[in-house]
Amino acid sequence: MYEEENTPETNLVTVETKGPSPDSLEVRDIIRKRVYLVMGIGVIPLPFFNVFTDALVQMKLVSDLCKVYNVEYKESLAKNLVSSVVGGATTLAIKPFLEKAALGVPLVGLPLAVATQPVLNGMTTYAIGRMFAQHFHTGGGLVTSGVKELTDSFCSAFRESRQWIGNVIAGKSAEAETVATS
Repeated sequence: MYEEENTPETNLVTVETKGPSPDSLEVRDIIRKRVYLVMGIGVIPLPFFNVFTDALVQMKLVSDLCKVYNVEYKESLAKNLVSSVVGGATTLAIKPFLEKAALGVPLVGLPLAVATQPVLNGMTTYAIGRMFAQHFHTGGGLVTSGVKELTDSFCSAFRESRQWIGNVIAGKSAEAETVATS
């Protein structure tokens, strides 16, 4: 399957694609289920528990996407990629949220954490899913991954996740909005 064709009129590069589109119902459903799971777990105000369960859910997400795109899954490679990409990009992507949280009154800290933790968990998981779906769709794998390209993709997906999560919280159909904006 090919997405774009290089012609003199369009000057686009041909990109061989693999598996379903990242916007396909199957892929969106896999990502959506994992996002809802980490958001639900994020309500539990136990930080170490949240970090551990988020990592498990995100590894399951990557594993499921590997199956959809017929990419060999190696847990150690997936863990290294996720921690490299998310660790570097999350600092930049959530900096505005952290700055706003720092302005809070000390007594508001715990309620603020309980309110924001599920949202940040969901946004990060959504971005990981979208990043890997796009990467696998364009023929990438866990071994053929450039951290810089994945970090850029993660940051873009993280920005997209703000609207997606906002729609979920507002009770709108997140899938319909994603398709409409694509």
